[in-house]
Amino acid sequence: MESKSILEILKNFEKDNTYKKILINGRWGIGKSFYTNQYIESKNNAIYISLFGKDNIEVIQEEIAKELFKKANSKLKFWKKGKELAKKISGSISYNGISINSPEIKSKSVIEEYYSILKEEENLVIVIDDLERKSSKIAIEDILGIIEQLSLCKQIKIVLIGDESRINEEDKEVWNSFKEKIIEKEYKISKFSKEAINSIVISKLNQYIDEKELNDFVENFIENFPIDNLRTINKGVNLFLEILNMYIYKEYPNINLVILKSCMAVAIEKTENLFEPKKGKEEKNSDYYDTFSRRLDEDIEARIERHYFHSSLIINKEAVLVHYVLAIFEGNHTKNLIDEMNQVIEQYINSKDEKNIFYLNEEKIKKIVNDKYNLIIENQYTYTCLDEFIDDIYNILDWCNALDVKYDESKLKKSFKSVLFENYYKEEKDLYENTIDRFELKYENCEKLRTYVNDYNKDAEEKYYIEKIEMIEKSFQEKEFDVQKLRWIDNAFIQSNKEIQFERFITKARRNNYFISDISGEITEKEWKWIHYIWNIFYKYMDKKYKDELQKYVNSLKGINKIQDIRIEALQSYKPLVKLDDNK
Repeated sequence: MESKSILEILKNFEKDNTYKKILINGRWGIGKSFYTNQYIESKNNAIYISLFGKDNIEVIQEEIAKELFKKANSKLKFWKKGKELAKKISGSISYNGISINSPEIKSKSVIEEYYSILKEEENLVIVIDDLERKSSKIAIEDILGIIEQLSLCKQIKIVLIGDESRINEEDKEVWNSFKEKIIEKEYKISKFSKEAINSIVISKLNQYIDEKELNDFVENFIENFPIDNLRTINKGVNLFLEILNMYIYKEYPNINLVILKSCMAVAIEKTENLFEPKKGKEEKNSDYYDTFSRRLDEDIEARIERHYFHSSLIINKEAVLVHYVLAIFEGNHTKNLIDEMNQVIEQYINSKDEKNIFYLNEEKIKKIVNDKYNLIIENQYTYTCLDEFIDDIYNILDWCNALDVKYDESKLKKSFKSVLFENYYKEEKDLYENTIDRFELKYENCEKLRTYVNDYNKDAEEKYYIEKIEMIEKSFQEKEFDVQKLRWIDNAFIQSNKEIQFERFITKARRNNYFISDISGEITEKEWKWIHYIWNIFYKYMDKKYKDELQKYVNSLKGINKIQDIRIEALQSYKPLVKLDDNK
């Protein structure tokens, strides 16, 4: 049954006297509360009670009483009737100046007096939500007891809402025993209604983004991903509203849709983990591409950019805010982060309105190409994202060739690298994030651009390995034993497998006792993990001669003392590969 059918279920239930107690059962986020609230808001004869956050049965009873007082007040606008009702039951709790005691729901006093005073003729529907979220301090049979007692009142109808699969183990036996006796009809909600997404997104955001654009967004973005949880969608919407108050360029409403896309992508992936690699060992026969893709997806920022914005390694221009949105979602609200985000937004806005160079006349094309060329070689180019930079380089190369415009290619090539190393290459990123896969370039028909990219990749890879191997050496010498540094080189070896990089690593390893510290005395768990990871790297990537070299060195350490021999034996018994938890 689809979640939007809840509205019809409740309308029919209210009028038809066949059943008095029904259950609406469905998984979290499928839209149970969403459609139930729509029904309640449109009715004067329905009250809503959530079991969530209430730690004793009396609180639930009081909540029902308060909701009845609200109904009395809204219907009659008359305090005297409220006080008359209070006198019938005497008092110790207060609602809007009227004092009542914890009402005796089991004897139906509040309900009966409510009807006798207000002379109601229509049915009153009481919705009790969040069955599975009830406090462990409240017995589930007490909840069922309240439902049964309330239903004995002539004009009371009860709707119980919950996710039966999430009822805790302690309550399941009682629930299964009494459910059939108490609940007269169950409606299983198993299908998500996409209209609910539309309602949430458009109703909350149509004042910030054009309604047609929002409709297109729902159709073309959200529906591309198998998400059927309204709470997740709502997280994305609320994240957008939070960020809306943080950026200063509000006079450019077109940026709002770009921000919303990042907010939705971050909320969906952080909550649902749609593209997170599955835990466990990689398949032995998996090819390089599968292994590389898995590594790419292990970093959530790269994963979001890859799956929600593009299929290549060239970052889609609209993914430029993912880094900042992700940080804000995770609670990072530093001034520096917000200032930097605003700068990126400003750069995006300034570049967004630029007309496609193809449609301009020759004079304008030459001017744009010349201006961009000068900005790049004079180190004044404003870098926004990789995709835009590649566009600009491509236009310079392509149009200078087509229009026979003279330029200094050696300067441009040198500046191309300079811009990338200054803006794109980051020490803390993995190798795949610092290089560009030329086969993924949308301009692979431009031979010169491919040459530029290949030369940059070669230099970036060399720089990366030199930096990371030096980091490993420093971490070992300073007894830091940071396994993250080994993970970087491990990931890089998967991507390149070049003998020259292995030689670099081996040369440093030889000079530093193969990065194996003294294990003859007391050592830390961190140090032992480091040693295992080194062993891992040798046996995953190195030729037999290097593995034998490591074994020969380790064997030479035997005989110093018994504890060292035991540790060496333990180390050697784990070959050829040890799966390490390097997050600890």
